[in-house]
Amino acid sequence: MLCFKTRGGKTRLILGPIERRKPDPVMIKTLRETHRLVGTGKSDAPTLEAAPRSPHKRRLVRIAFLASDIQRAILAGEQPADLALARLLAVDIPLDWTTQRREFGFRR
Repeated sequence: MLCFKTRGGKTRLILGPIERRKPDPVMIKTLRETHRLVGTGKSDAPTLEAAPRSPHKRRLVRIAFLASDIQRAILAGEQPADLALARLLAVDIPLDWTTQRREFGFRR
């Protein structure tokens, strides 16, 4: 955290601890599972080998189509604090990556 304080015409630079987040193992496991559910064919394009029958797995599949930079941020533990698995499962994930970034709090 970076904070500027002024006192009597002087500016002091106060450096506080930088908040480091750890990668969320549940989110990482879910990302891996979604990529297993969405296989790749010979053309390296995503295909659903066998359409998931359970409603939960159908909701999970949408997570595999998150923007690649959002997925990298999740793997590194750098996603916004309010981006949790429950939120991803509760909302309709937009197909447009720019809209995804805006909706989930990522800035480019």
